Formats: sequence, structure tokens, C-alpha cells
Amino acid sequence: MTEPNGPSTPTDPGDEPIPASSSEPPTPSAPPAAPAVAKSPRRLLVRLAAVVVVIVVGVIAYLVFFQKSDPTAAKVGDCVSITGSESAATATRLSCDDQSALYMVTASGTTVTCDAYEVSYTGNNRDRTKLCLFYNVAVGDCLKVTQNGDGDAKGACVAGMLKVISVRTDTSAASQCPAESDAAKVDETRNRLICFVTVT
Repeated sequence: MTEPNGPSTPTDPGDEPIPASSSEPPTPSAPPAAPAVAKSPRRLLVRLAAVVVVIVVGVIAYLVFFQKSDPTAAKVGDCVSITGSESAATATRLSCDDQSALYMVTASGTTVTCDAYEVSYTGNNRDRTKLCLFYNVAVGDCLKVTQNGDGDAKGACVAGMLKVISVRTDTSAASQCPAESDAAKVDETRNRLICFVTVT
């Protein structure tokens, strides 16, 4: 029996009670919140500049396509090639020296009236712009002319094609063609005349 005031009996180290909390792994504490870092003004400017560049490139690409293929953009005096049907055409503006530029625009608008001998096409855009066209040719050019006009084209001078021997912008009278001419294209409204000789 242990005396109340006597020396305490040392206990075996193995007999010491283990605190309950020491048997559980310590709960990790949440990392401190990272301080808010203000975005660099330089980064914002770079991103903004990139967005602006993308927009500008997109607008330019659209305008280039629009200017080339929308008949609204084709003006009187422009040279074009035409694809599509007569009532839903696409006009591509080209240099007048381009072999593919078969036609020159003589009138453009929604209410224009084309000459009986002009080619007319209506664009496939919303405002239904109509183009009046006459051949863009020079002396020495050869033209393949089809009955309905859909297959007309400039090309190498071979048998059966029409070779241009005169281009007039002061008359539409076929009687003004040279004596050797055996075919003519007239534009009475625009006072134009093209005279041909058939290649043999």
C-alpha cells in the first residue's frame, strides 16, 4: 500500500497511457490564401492587341472577297469574269488584260436596262444588283462564241473562232466594220461595235 505522503513508485515507461490524439495523424492545415496578384498591364495590352489584329485581318479578308465576288462592287468600266447562272451570278473583278476577263461592265444597278446585245447577269446578293456586260476584247483577240453565250471565252486563235479586227466606241453600226469582216457584235445603247473575221 502506498502511503499518501510517501515517495511515489515510478511506473514502467511501457505502462504510461498514450494520449488518444497521438494515435491519429495530424490534420493538415489549409495553405494560406495566395495574395491576389494584379494582372500585368503589359499582358493585357498584348492580349488586346492580338484580338484587334484578328478582327482587322478578318475584316480585310471579308472585304477582299466581297470586292472580288459581289456584283455590287463591280463598277462601270470594271472587267470581270462571270460564274453561275444568269439570275444568280458571281462576278470576279480582274485586270482588263487578264485572259479570263471576258466582259466589261457597261451598267450596274437594281433598275438598269441592258441592251438587247449585252449580256446581263443578276448577282446572288440580297439587293439583286444587275450587271450589263459587253465583251472586253482588243484587236487580235480571238473569241469562242456559243449560241446561248454561256460558253463564250477568249482563247488561242484556232479554226472556227472569231478574231477581233476592229473595236469602236463611237458607233454601233455594223456597216462601219472593215470589208473583210464577216461578223459583228453591236451595243446600240452604249454605242459600241466589235468587228470579227472567222479564223479558217
